[in-house]
Amino acid sequence: MLLILLRRSLPLWALVLACTAAPALAQKGPMVGHSEAVQRNDHGLGFAVDFKGGLLGFAYRHYFGNTAVQLDVLPLYQDRGASIAIYGGLQVINYALVWPGGRSGGLPTTTALRLTGGAGVNINREQETIQIDDPNCQTAVCQKITQSKSPVTWMVKAAGGFGFEFGAVQRSGFSVAADLMMSVLWDDVGFYGAYPLPYFTLMYSW
Repeated sequence: MLLILLRRSLPLWALVLACTAAPALAQKGPMVGHSEAVQRNDHGLGFAVDFKGGLLGFAYRHYFGNTAVQLDVLPLYQDRGASIAIYGGLQVINYALVWPGGRSGGLPTTTALRLTGGAGVNINREQETIQIDDPNCQTAVCQKITQSKSPVTWMVKAAGGFGFEFGAVQRSGFSVAADLMMSVLWDDVGFYGAYPLPYFTLMYSW
C-alpha cells in the first residue's frame, strides 16, 4: 500500500521540486555554452591540492578564452637536504557550461562546469642511514660502519575528469574549484594503480 502511494505521488513531488528550483535558477542566470560565455581573465595565480601525484603546489593559469592551461610546481627541501621532493604538473581546463551570476557580498557568484585533464610527476630523494660490517674487522664480533645513501623514487600520474568552479570564473577575483579525476599512476617499480581522486584549486584570476 505504501509503495502504491509513493508511486502515485512521484509526479506531485517532481512538480514541487521543479517549482522550488525555478526561482534559484532564475536568480543564477541562464546556462550558456562556452562559445557564448565571455572570459575576461588572462592570468591566474593560486594553489592546487592533489592527493596523489604531481598536480600539487603553487599554480599559474593562463586563459585562452574559455580554455585554460595550468602549471603546478612545489619544491620541498627538508632536514637540511636529507629529504627533497619536487612536484610538477600540467593541466588543461575547458569550461563547458557556465551559469553567470551577479555578486553576493561583493564576491562574484558565477558557477561553471569544467572538463579537466592533465599529467604530473613527483620526484623524491630521501637520505637513508644503513650499517654494514667493517671489512677490516678480524674479531668474532665486528664493528658496524654507518653509511648513508640517497635513493631517488618517482611517481607519474595521468588524470582526467570533471568538476565545478565557483566564484570569479569570468571576471577578476577569487574562485574555488573541485574536480573528480580518474587517475592512473606509475612509480619506479611499475604500474601503481588507477583511482578516482579529488583535486582542489584556489585561484585569483585577472
